[in-house]
Amino acid sequence: MIRLRTFATTVCILTMAGLSSQARAQSPEETAALALFEQGKKAFKANQFEEALPLFEKAQAVVDNVHTQYYLGRAYAAVNQCARALPFLAKVDGQLPESVEGFRSADELRCLQQAAKKSLAKDDCREAMPMLKKLSGRLEGEEE
Repeated sequence: MIRLRTFATTVCILTMAGLSSQARAQSPEETAALALFEQGKKAFKANQFEEALPLFEKAQAVVDNVHTQYYLGRAYAAVNQCARALPFLAKVDGQLPESVEGFRSADELRCLQQAAKKSLAKDDCREAMPMLKKLSGRLEGEEE
């Protein structure tokens, strides 16, 4: 009886190990996307945002995830492409650890302010109002 239980336990562990390795298996495209993401992250941390952007974009095209979205948003913000940064920064809101949320939030606020100013300069109040509302709530510490 003990041998049967040991055998069953061993089979169960091996089956679970096989399933977990299958779940973690990556396609060649995903492996390449991860390499591109890591290269982009290295460039980003070296303040080489123009170099990082195409790497993040290529990685994002293969694997859509919160990490790539975060870095894409921050890199676009760093090169003052706020219209492109805002959707990524908004998409990852609330999905990040506190250690990086402050960076995302600061970039989003700066980009919202810039986009609202551009809209107001064009006398486009309809476009500016949602941004101004979000800005005022964030500056007052309110949640949406």
